[in-house]
Amino acid sequence: AEDLISDGQVRAGMVEIFASRLSGVRMRERPEVFAEIEHIRPITLAHVEHAIRLTGGSGAEVKGIVTGPFTMAMSVTDRYYGSSERLAFAFAEALNREVLALCGIVGTVQVDEPFLSVEYPEYARELVETVFRGAHCERALHVCGDVTPVFDELIEMPVDLLDHEFYKQEGLLTHVAELDFRQRLGYGAVDSTSTVVEDEEDVVARIERALQHFPPERLVIDPDCGLRHLPEVVAAEKLKVLVRAARTVERRSDDG
Repeated sequence: AEDLISDGQVRAGMVEIFASRLSGVRMRERPEVFAEIEHIRPITLAHVEHAIRLTGGSGAEVKGIVTGPFTMAMSVTDRYYGSSERLAFAFAEALNREVLALCGIVGTVQVDEPFLSVEYPEYARELVETVFRGAHCERALHVCGDVTPVFDELIEMPVDLLDHEFYKQEGLLTHVAELDFRQRLGYGAVDSTSTVVEDEEDVVARIERALQHFPPERLVIDPDCGLRHLPEVVAAEKLKVLVRAARTVERRSDDG
């Protein structure tokens, strides 16, 4: 098994990190778009490079994370474009430059689109195509919430990995197992909202349940979503339990 980690996005919220560094956006209580959105310089590159340095020699790979254009568009006040679609594509074009910069230093870039489980526009696929255009690294798409109604759309996305909330959404595994798709699956195995640290054997059982439907090379085991709402000590413990459980499943599999 390989460890794939991120820089943690500890410096600001997932929207603010990008909104505060894109030209054409000014920071208010809710960010405001007042002019053409432009990507002037790399936004998270230094953070990811720092994470790579810190993990050097550990064997862990670092992934880049970019908040998706639809989520950005739904999280700002538009005073320039006059249409949510035009706004979203402006973000997609700007964030594509960030994705390409990250692809130059990491093997995986993940785009976070939590809003796609709330509202799924007809242009969603084209948005994702735009933000990943020219990217020659592994492309991951994270959508939390209940994606059951839109999963048949998500599997048509031009990405290599689909990452979802399988802990909270109990019926999702059964649903996705019935569909034929090519992507690897990010399998949320701990709750990202509860301060209760999971029992390791419970997480083991969840992973083993997923393995009844998918071979290990198709699965990436991770938390349901970001852990930003949890105390740091709780978040750390959940990650430790997750890793121990994955190692336990791997060891038991090797032992036959």
